[in-house]
Amino acid sequence: MGQNKNQQLNRLPNNSPVSVPQVPQLDPETIRAFVESQHLELQNEAMRLKIREKELDVNASYAKESLKLQAAYLDKKPEEERKTITRIAWIVGGFAVLLLGFVVFCLMYDEREFITKVLKGLSYLATTGLGYYFGQRNKDTSKPPSDTPNAQVVSE
Repeated sequence: MGQNKNQQLNRLPNNSPVSVPQVPQLDPETIRAFVESQHLELQNEAMRLKIREKELDVNASYAKESLKLQAAYLDKKPEEERKTITRIAWIVGGFAVLLLGFVVFCLMYDEREFITKVLKGLSYLATTGLGYYFGQRNKDTSKPPSDTPNAQVVSE
């Protein structure tokens, strides 16, 4: 009866026999190699996860240290700005003293034309430098580029 049932399952509705493909037999060596490779892949994946976890821990500690340093910088920022302003004031004051000493020296030797030329050159350099500085400082780079295309010249 069991034989008869298998024969009935292996037949098509029109009662013709169906050929069932034979499953190749796997030898124990192939199965062992497959299991070994799967075991190694799982070990590799576990190591990758451990490495990723360590990487995340290192990144977190780096971020904490960075936040601490930023907090310390922000605490000292007003002091640093005062130091910067003081340094600029010393440089400008020293330059003014040197310029006045130069002018007095030239006046002692009656070199008024030379002083005039030097002061004209220095004023030109100062106005050019200040214009460039304030122009760069006030440049608005936050404007997004315009989506409208440039106008085209149409000749008649």
